[in-house]
Formats: sequence, C-alpha cells, structure tokens
Amino acid sequence: MKKHQLSLILLGTALSLAAMSSASAAVYSFSGLGLVIPDSGAAIPSVISVSGIPLSESVVEVTVSMAGVFHTWSNDIRGSVTSPLAEVVTLWNFPGNDEDAVGSNWLFSDAAAVGLGNISQSGTFLPITGPALATFNSDNPNGNWTLNVFDQAAGDQGSIASWTLNITTIPEPAGAAFAGLVGLGSLVRRRRPATR
Repeated sequence: MKKHQLSLILLGTALSLAAMSSASAAVYSFSGLGLVIPDSGAAIPSVISVSGIPLSESVVEVTVSMAGVFHTWSNDIRGSVTSPLAEVVTLWNFPGNDEDAVGSNWLFSDAAAVGLGNISQSGTFLPITGPALATFNSDNPNGNWTLNVFDQAAGDQGSIASWTLNITTIPEPAGAAFAGLVGLGSLVRRRRPATR
C-alpha cells in the first residue's frame, strides 16, 4: 500500500470518528390538550401536531406522558396512541378493579419495568403490550399524533388534563461518515496481480 493511500484511509477514519463523537441525541417535546372521557364509548381524540424535526435525524425513542388523570372506575378505560403513519400502540387496557384516579400522572416508556396496574398510581409504566413504543423508531415523526381513550361501560366518567409526546432522535451523519469510510477503503483497495 502506498503512503498516499494510507494517508487517505487515516484521514477518512479521523473524519468518521469526529462525526460519530459529535452526534448527540436531541429530545423534542410536544404538548397536547386534555380530553373528556365519556360515560361510555370513545372520547374525542386529542391531537398533537409534530413538525420541525429534520428528516436527517432518526427517531430512537418515543415516550408518552399524561398529567391530571381523573376517573372513578379503573377497569373501564383503555388508552392508545396513533402515529402519523397510522401505527397504533395500546398504552393501557382496562387495568385494576374499582380504584379511582384522582390527578394521577403517567409516563409510558419502553424502559419501564411494569405496566399500569392501577389507575390511582402515578409513575412510569410499560405499554400493556410490552416495549411497543419502539414501533415508532426510525419513522418520520412529523405529522398528527393522536391520543385515544375508550370507556367500556356506563356509570363512570373522567378526564385527562394534558398529555405530552417526547421524541428522541440521533443525527444520521455519523452513519453516513462510516459508510463513507467503507467506500474510501474500497476506492484505494487494489487487486493483487495474478500469480503465474
């Protein structure tokens, strides 16, 4: 290998490592209005319109939080979030028995250990189907996200004061730089002459 070829490879490596080290996560938070949970049936959905996240950034985590949850019968309600690509993740599904939620605050995250078992609790919970929020990773997050709540029985109603969508992204130049390094190696690599 000639010296100038080695220099090109070393330069490409340095540039790639610099790009990788400079790639840091960004967290975008968007808040939505609350909703009224009816005596029975589906609540009018609450919509968050996400915009301004560059397509050059890749989604690596989505969390959903709710503040001020009120309801008088926990086993009545189910909640889900729908992405702009119409992908649906169920966050909770008729949990507990007859507990009341009186201003509960919930954060749904794939990093949590357990799902929501009692609506009177506040804390961080896993979606009912497991680490399902990863479904949204790598999607284009711009567009309308919807919080949907359904009450399965008459006799009790409630409300959610507000909800927040948190989207964590990683810039893609690090991956592009690595791909460029691989391409650079291909350019300087030569075949050995065939031996006779």
